[in-house]
Amino acid sequence: MRGRMSKKMWLLGLALIFAVASSAAAQTTPTAVPVDVKPNVCPNPLNLRSSGYLMIGILGTADLDVNNVDPVSVRVEGVAPKASIINVDKATPYEPFLGKTGPTQCNEDGADGYPDLILKFRSQQILKALRDQGVELQKGTPVVLHVTGALRDGTPIEGEDVVVIKGKKPKKSRD
Repeated sequence: MRGRMSKKMWLLGLALIFAVASSAAAQTTPTAVPVDVKPNVCPNPLNLRSSGYLMIGILGTADLDVNNVDPVSVRVEGVAPKASIINVDKATPYEPFLGKTGPTQCNEDGADGYPDLILKFRSQQILKALRDQGVELQKGTPVVLHVTGALRDGTPIEGEDVVVIKGKKPKKSRD
């Protein structure tokens, strides 16, 4: 039977292709991770006129060693961090990691014995990204910030936290 594949070999090949495809599909489902905007502050303010930075932590747990997070891959609403600090124990995770809706779904519990990854983002870049998505930013409004990224092995991660919009809208520039 030279040049022809037996039915058994064809079925084995098909099973291998299915197994590889299933494994790849399983890896595309993000792992939920704990996120804390402004660690140890609750509720989390985001000022419309801020010209500074917003500190956001991916918090370590018994199941998540933040040394395995690739800080270069992390984004908040598509915005990349300006800097990161790892191995600083700042905060205790609030559960659930996903599905938050209210500004008081957070805590001020402080260090928990697990190192955290703290990332620094420009506040105005995050506000612009939210505006570009059509999010209405009005004083007192709670807004969920979505964090995405990957572990060093390529496993996607996601988390979120809620901020409360503070301050007045910046004056529009005359162009």
